[in-house]
Amino acid sequence: MLDGRSPIGRLLLFDACMPHMERCHIDQSCKNNPRIFCVHRLGFDAEVIYANIPYIGFLRFSDLQILLHFLYQISDFREYGRLAPKCTFHIVTKDLKFKNSVRAEWEDRKRSERIKLQFQDNNINVQFDLRGSHAIDIFIITLPTKNRSPRDSFQEIISKFQK
Repeated sequence: MLDGRSPIGRLLLFDACMPHMERCHIDQSCKNNPRIFCVHRLGFDAEVIYANIPYIGFLRFSDLQILLHFLYQISDFREYGRLAPKCTFHIVTKDLKFKNSVRAEWEDRKRSERIKLQFQDNNINVQFDLRGSHAIDIFIITLPTKNRSPRDSFQEIISKFQK
């Protein structure tokens, strides 16, 4: 992962349907082994937050709750100065209906004045107040790779960021 000193330029949230990337081991560095798919393959200024953790799974978060979890993490990272000024935000999912599910649940609920969502083609524009005011775009990367291996999924994600 990052060294903790460099600001994060690209923050990704892997949805609950996405596997974890491999850990980068010093003795088997990803720099020397192209078969290791760790966070560094996304760029050395990237950080990944995972939604497939026991707490979220136990509570069975909806897609909207996954988005809200990501917003909380973003505000936390900003409060502690971990994000670069032009940090980009991405949700990576295999769920083809993720954005539509978030929109449907958002429109069904009583909306908070502290959060505003605007749905675009491939992103969600978010304005929210939590430990300060934030206005960001979250890009949705959908990997229609139901029957593909985690390695193939990671290769596809990496190729999207290397363009």
